[in-house]
Amino acid sequence: MRDGHEQLQGVLSTIKFHQANFLIGVLEDGTAVKGNMLSPQVGLEYTFHGRRERHPRWGEQFAFADYRASYPTDLDAVRSYLMENCKWIGPEISKRLVNTYGKETLAICREHPDRVASEIPGITLRRAQEIAAMLRNNEANEKLQLALKDLLGGTKVNRRAANQILEKWGQDAPARIRENPYALIEAIDGIGFLTADEVARKIGYDFSGAPRIRAGTIHTLKEQAFGQG
Repeated sequence: MRDGHEQLQGVLSTIKFHQANFLIGVLEDGTAVKGNMLSPQVGLEYTFHGRRERHPRWGEQFAFADYRASYPTDLDAVRSYLMENCKWIGPEISKRLVNTYGKETLAICREHPDRVASEIPGITLRRAQEIAAMLRNNEANEKLQLALKDLLGGTKVNRRAANQILEKWGQDAPARIRENPYALIEAIDGIGFLTADEVARKIGYDFSGAPRIRAGTIHTLKEQAFGQG
């Protein structure tokens, strides 16, 4: 437990609602969870940090502020994950995959579609490539979400602004923030100089650089204008 938060671990079994990166889901043990998640994946095991809450209509829910995802290693869990997340994989194909590749199934499917197409009956090269693309996209989204949490966690950037960052910059978001956190001011509604300054301080950005000086000057002029108005 950290900062009064509880820890909850479980496999996501159902996505009941997912919009604007906000998830309401159910774990395999029946626990309802809710919180901000870019790309929830049924079949993944998650470790959540948050608090239990009681909703007057929906009952007890675990509201998470942070999470980490773990790809399955148990072979039955690997099969379930593939069937839930990959369009062309059903019970028989998933069985062939785990029987052939064991605990390396996900890695091989993701990185070596040509090998999968040549070694697994029923999977063409085109389908193997599509499966690899799905798995890579899922992995990229998880890494993106975690990178943004590392950059923005503990600052005044709220969930709405974080969603805008993802929508506007996508996979480039972490690099663009590191390159110039003051670009957030013009790009994202609700982020001003003080919040961008907070992000810059957290990531160790050069306070003597031109982007901060320019943003600070504009901020000061606006403050003076509003003060005189």
